[in-house]
Amino acid sequence: MFEDVVVIGDGNEDVPYFLVRRTINGVSKRYIERLHTRVFATIEDAFFVDCGLSYVGSPVTTISGLGHLEGQSVVALADGNVVRNLTVTGGKITLQNAASKVHVGLSMEASLQTLNLDLGQVQGLGTVQGRQKSVSEVTLRVENTRGIFLGPYDGDRGSEHLVEYRQRSTEAWNEPIAMFTGDVTMTPGLGLETYNGTMWVKQFDPLPMTILAIMPDVTIGR
Repeated sequence: MFEDVVVIGDGNEDVPYFLVRRTINGVSKRYIERLHTRVFATIEDAFFVDCGLSYVGSPVTTISGLGHLEGQSVVALADGNVVRNLTVTGGKITLQNAASKVHVGLSMEASLQTLNLDLGQVQGLGTVQGRQKSVSEVTLRVENTRGIFLGPYDGDRGSEHLVEYRQRSTEAWNEPIAMFTGDVTMTPGLGLETYNGTMWVKQFDPLPMTILAIMPDVTIGR
């Protein structure tokens, strides 16, 4: 629970600081946390975890200093690669592969839902609200983005309703997937059905995602 906030100038940025109450290992605790900068050049520098800390140094497999998250399930971005299903034990986590730049913290889930689809007065049809709609493709215009899930439902009705964009292309097998800026086209796998035309875009991992536009390819049924 966020209990208080204050904004303090820090160089070229205004940085929010929060007083946050969290339940850690069954105990209620209060932490002072700050919002990390969103200015970064490479995926290795992206910090998208809650209540997290960073390690920068020689490659290691053990990250310590995490006593404030004792007993919690955490996620890490290690040299730009997502590492899930980690648990803080004795103030430490252990990575399978050594990494020199690691961000560790509580995972967060970012969700975007579009408004009900309405194309105005379509000639010969009138309003399309309440009519069957088929979305064959969706084009997303993104900036510095990695890790996209899209579908008609938010995932609570089953992960099969969300499609992941497969982003790896020119990177070597041992390199992290790079951020992408431009248009990506996804097939949500929807049939002709009566629904309001809303679309969910979700991010489950500690990765950056900026959506500039959502452009569905829609066919209207009668």
